[in-house]
Amino acid sequence: MDAVMKFLLLTSPFGYISKNKKNILNDFLKYEKSEGSYAYQYLNSSYYKELVLLICLVTCYKNLSDGQKINIDDLGEGTKLLFEKNYYSFKGQDNRSNGYILEPIYKKKDSYTRILKKDVIESKASIVTNTKSRKVKSTKEDFGKQMGLSSISWTNDKNVIIILEKKILDEIVNVTFTINNRYSYLGEFCNAEYLKDSLVFERIPHSNSTEKPMVLFSSSIGAVIEYLDENDGDISENRVYVIGDKWFLNGQFSNLFTLEDACDDFGIPMTVFSSIPSVMDESKLKFLKKMDREFCWLESKEFSKMEISFEFVPSNAEFDNAITRLNEYIGDIREIPRLKYLDKLLKRFLKINYSQIIGYSRTLEQQMIIVSEYMEKLNLEETEKISGILYDIYRNRFGFQNKKIIESIRNEDKCALVVMDEMVEETKKIYKNDDRITVLPYSEKIYEDLYGTFDSVILLSPYAKDRKKWLSSYLTNKLFVVFPDLQEKYLMHSLKRDKRVIQHLYTLDNSYSDRDSAYLKAINKYFEKTMREKQVNNNCDDKALYDELDKEEDPQKEYLSLINNLIITASGIETESEKQLVNVVRGIDLESGKNIFGTEFGKVFILQEEFCRKTDVNNVQIGQNIVEFEVPYSDTLYRERLKKYNFINGIFIDSALDENLRLDYFWKMILLEYIKERGMTPTQFKERMDELGAMDKSIAFYGLWSSIDKMPILPRDSSFIHYIGLLTKNSELTNEPDKYYSASTIIKKNLNYERDRFMDSIDGRKLNEIIKGSSIKSYSVDKVILVEDIDIEDVPRYLTNKFLGGKS
Repeated sequence: MDAVMKFLLLTSPFGYISKNKKNILNDFLKYEKSEGSYAYQYLNSSYYKELVLLICLVTCYKNLSDGQKINIDDLGEGTKLLFEKNYYSFKGQDNRSNGYILEPIYKKKDSYTRILKKDVIESKASIVTNTKSRKVKSTKEDFGKQMGLSSISWTNDKNVIIILEKKILDEIVNVTFTINNRYSYLGEFCNAEYLKDSLVFERIPHSNSTEKPMVLFSSSIGAVIEYLDENDGDISENRVYVIGDKWFLNGQFSNLFTLEDACDDFGIPMTVFSSIPSVMDESKLKFLKKMDREFCWLESKEFSKMEISFEFVPSNAEFDNAITRLNEYIGDIREIPRLKYLDKLLKRFLKINYSQIIGYSRTLEQQMIIVSEYMEKLNLEETEKISGILYDIYRNRFGFQNKKIIESIRNEDKCALVVMDEMVEETKKIYKNDDRITVLPYSEKIYEDLYGTFDSVILLSPYAKDRKKWLSSYLTNKLFVVFPDLQEKYLMHSLKRDKRVIQHLYTLDNSYSDRDSAYLKAINKYFEKTMREKQVNNNCDDKALYDELDKEEDPQKEYLSLINNLIITASGIETESEKQLVNVVRGIDLESGKNIFGTEFGKVFILQEEFCRKTDVNNVQIGQNIVEFEVPYSDTLYRERLKKYNFINGIFIDSALDENLRLDYFWKMILLEYIKERGMTPTQFKERMDELGAMDKSIAFYGLWSSIDKMPILPRDSSFIHYIGLLTKNSELTNEPDKYYSASTIIKKNLNYERDRFMDSIDGRKLNEIIKGSSIKSYSVDKVILVEDIDIEDVPRYLTNKFLGGKS
């Protein structure tokens, strides 16, 4: 394993591997020697990509160095074998010798039937599930040599399952290694598949499609559970790895629990890697107790120098009174289901108020207006009273008190001020001339290069999950948590829970002799200083209210539910192919009750003083007006035009078609006529194409290509057109598929360009001018009232970057 570790460290595909990360990777190699299940938490979530690579490299090494040989007595005649980088069909024993016959599957100049001894075949051949005419690359063999192996095994019988976020996998599969003086992708020597929902298996890029995979990746715990259940645990994979904090979130945690039960029932060890903040909740301890071992980075000699302190911002009587009155309303509102959204808006107003460091905050003002407008829309009887309270809070200038505390605790050192995401830009402007302070959002990823960057870190009125994230990361030696004094009771209640969790983690992890941590020391020191712990115990009757004010809503779960409902109910879908799935990173709530599910590079139009401005979804802010224009997508426009042309006996009546349109329409109309004449169903279409040897595709895929109302513009590659030629007995399509594929590619490109050019022409123009154009069927304007950062994978593209749905 030393060779594997050295290989990873030398490659370092994701940048410098710090001392702490090296320790994590060495821990993995050490714990891999044990057979049981275990859980492992590091200070933050920055180590997952290197860890996944190491798991893959180790799995590959184990297969090459210690894989089982095939048993020739178990081979049936016709079994496909890979031998010395060529594909053969096993034909049994030779009657005239003691050897066994291997017949080449592909007839080439240098291919011939071979008769070989039993031990030669067993030691050098492997069973393959498929074959291809191209010669197999030597990357796998070269990797073995680089690892110091004089001979390698070919059977791929040591397999694992890795559950991880899709965005991490997308980076992993594109990593390149230098092997035998050439760049090689992971999939070339560590063959892998990706398990999607409904037990759909897909080869990862660059993998050899003929080999049995060593690694089965998945971004769906549910799919893995179904895979285990379908096979009654009788699978080739001998361990399940779960990588990441995502699986401990409320929307995923029940699945993680179920997966552990399934692995336990089937006797499959399970390993979970995450960060400390992911388990800083009492509900997660029950899961950790089920694991055979637990390791958590709670204490280190380096942490002993850490100082964590809690500072409280004083407030005046008028401010206290206004907050108390608002909390009374919030207490009543949260009991009424139809006012759930108002409850969220009011709590967000409070949090923004506690996070301001200026007298009159524009962000707070905007939130106050949003709340008031929403209440008027609801015709709420208390609208005027609540709006009055909000105004009293807004004009109290509480932010100046925050700033005084911050200035009193920061020295002449380099300081990070961490604030809620909505307040980042406003706070940056305040400190734009101070190069000693860096403003960060709570959502900022904590990477290793942040360690040593700051002399102190100040957290301004954090939610519980943000406090746990930043304090348990031990980013620097001085950490301050700044809270309004009237919320001290909520903080004390929350810190008591943190203390219980840390103590339980110490109990579960028996690797510590000194049961203490900087975080726990800070909590104990604070309780001792205030001498209020007993008092809080006697005054925690309304713990539910404390919890509500100390935590954010779970937008991930809420938006995921919305998307799932839309997938079920949506109709009139724009479909360019059967695999148009993307990741959603922004959830936007609109005044009408509709939503936008924004992708990383998604664009929308913002209405500014009657002008339409194209902007990134990631830049959308609360209070802005978004304009949506109904303009047909390229597929829709294409199908509308295709229906206008008459096609009889292989000839278009309209001779004015240019060459690309003629070629593109020709092969599709040949197919549609063939299907129509025979009344062929999608299932029959698939069966016939499978018989001809076409790449395996779903019935839904063939359903799209059977209908002029659903047909995409472009297949994945020209081989589809080749098989259409075989199906329809059209020699032009069979012999020249690339010519027709190229024409379709140009058509799609031109249509996309045509639509993109029109959408770009809208940017910067007045709305009343735009809507006069014939290309605009209709338009809508809606106001942004909430923006949430989320991370939802594999969402159909047709649900993104446009107005949809609506919250109940």
